[in-house]
Amino acid sequence: LVIYTLEEEKGSVTYEDIAKKLDISEQLAGNYVTSLIEKGVPIIKRYLSLKPHLKLDPEFKTLQTKENILQLSLEEFGF
Repeated sequence: LVIYTLEEEKGSVTYEDIAKKLDISEQLAGNYVTSLIEKGVPIIKRYLSLKPHLKLDPEFKTLQTKENILQLSLEEFGF
């Protein structure tokens, strides 16, 4: 959900962005992203200036919007 919402705001998301939003370390944010990728969430990772920038696969975002596959609720997270 954090990647989804931050990407809408910023275009791409860094571990630092996730860490600030969740009030966790960048290392833990990276671990969470790795876990999501291992679970099959299609996250696109590109490196700019040696920093990973993340985006959700556009087709997945469209499907998520239509069908809410991850069953995300913005209200649950204070958005």
